[in-house]
Amino acid sequence: MAVITFIIGLAILFFGRKIFWLFVAAAGFMLGYSYGPQIFRVESPGLILLIAVITGIVGALLAVLLKEVAIAAGGFIAGGFAAAELVRSTQLSPRMDSWVIFILGGIIGAVLMLLIFDWALIVLSSLLGASIIVRSFVLRDSWELILFLVLSVIGILVQAGWFQSEKRRA
Repeated sequence: MAVITFIIGLAILFFGRKIFWLFVAAAGFMLGYSYGPQIFRVESPGLILLIAVITGIVGALLAVLLKEVAIAAGGFIAGGFAAAELVRSTQLSPRMDSWVIFILGGIIGAVLMLLIFDWALIVLSSLLGASIIVRSFVLRDSWELILFLVLSVIGILVQAGWFQSEKRRA
């Protein structure tokens, strides 16, 4: 499973803006995988994986059939994961529950996606891709934060470079 999540994380890190449906599908998958066990009160790895696959498929279908809804949903999920990952990897213990952090980050992500789609998609897909990659390794917390930040910056720079070159050609 770690190899698959690593490959998906790389694809989103570098191609999240170009492959929008994959970005939303991966966001849905990560939502189901990370929070499905808490929501549905399941512990079976098979059921957790099934929940994650179903939420990933729902994300992909949203991206293809209802783009506006998918834009907001993808931004919400990616923003939520970015906020939760930052708090988790810095070992800050805020008085807020992790759901509150996820929701606040999600609201910011959704608003950004709706207002400045291309740039928000570049940043959020880079953050989500970096988060997925970091989760595929077992590292000490300080290294997780460093890897998360370095990968996020690399993803943003690569996608921004491609976006700027596309704009110059157009």
